[in-house]
Amino acid sequence: MPESSPIGIGIVGAGFAARFHARALRTVPGVEIRAIAARSETTARIAAAELGIPHAVDDYLRLCADPEIDALCVCVPGALHEEVIVAAARAGKHVICEKPLTGAYREGASAAEALAEVRASTARITREVRRAGIVFCYAENWVYAPVVERTRALLDHADARMLDIRAEQSHSGSHAPSARYRVHAGGGALLTLGSHAVACVLELTAAEAERRGERIVPTAVVASVAPGGPRAPFAGGSGDVETWANAVIEFSDGSRGAVAASFSMHGGVRNRLEVYADTLAVRAELVPTDTLEVFAAAPDVLAGLVLREKVDSNAGWTGVEVEGDRWRGYPQEMADFVGAIRGGHAPRSDLALARSVAEVVYSAYVAAEEGRRVMLPQEEER
Repeated sequence: MPESSPIGIGIVGAGFAARFHARALRTVPGVEIRAIAARSETTARIAAAELGIPHAVDDYLRLCADPEIDALCVCVPGALHEEVIVAAARAGKHVICEKPLTGAYREGASAAEALAEVRASTARITREVRRAGIVFCYAENWVYAPVVERTRALLDHADARMLDIRAEQSHSGSHAPSARYRVHAGGGALLTLGSHAVACVLELTAAEAERRGERIVPTAVVASVAPGGPRAPFAGGSGDVETWANAVIEFSDGSRGAVAASFSMHGGVRNRLEVYADTLAVRAELVPTDTLEVFAAAPDVLAGLVLREKVDSNAGWTGVEVEGDRWRGYPQEMADFVGAIRGGHAPRSDLALARSVAEVVYSAYVAAEEGRRVMLPQEEER
């Protein structure tokens, strides 16, 4: 694609993810968001007006057929990801897909059955993407977060060998009713939050393997989860997805990655990364909130403002996010994706990473349900 030609983007979905994708895309030169699609034209029009998008439609297939659109941002619930990705690929559109890549979305399935469904889905998606020759971008912002980028650079400079990686995302849970049920969400804390941490662990390990010219791959996973139910912390207090999860990923070089995720933590969001290597150690919070603090004498003083994600009240002293989108890596990931689409090459966060995250998360569900260590298939076995 010529450098001078604008890249036309169509956004599929009009919810929370669509909004931060649109904000991030607007920071990248040479990008035009040309249309947004939602289930109803009214919903699409409201989002289009809010986001300054010229066209709103009620069927994403119209975006697939639009010659002015080069790539689709897939911002719909995970249960619809495969359908939209396949349609986009068959239309020759590049894809930017929000996490997770895919999942298992039906009631009553065992963890082993869910894993089989996910493997079948990733295989179908991979086949269509490769057949179409499109660029697939996996919207995993942790890979592009400044503290993760800096951690990678420090490890590279020291030529360090990682031994122990620990990553966590936790907060008080989604208020969306659909997030409480596996049939809609595909999973709970581990899939919704832990996917970020899993991707970070996998990507840092892959970067070390590339630097060393070695093959370092995930080989097994063990896990434990806490089920939902009446005491679940969601608004409404019900649901069948796990509200807490810990998983340990074993790698072929003997290193370990420990992932934690919880819907049971009040007081904001915990986005934590720790790396312990042979010659150095790194501890980081992805979005710092200690650089600016504000005191409000009562909850209504700063009512309506989002000072930081998932904070329970704006009263008292509150650490305030500054440039939260940039600290989370959203503009940086979109810049990489646009560059990849222009250059016709894979971005840093690509289909291989998306597939690996889905494999690890759903294998962890099997490990937790069956109480055993689950071996991970190597790429040639998939």
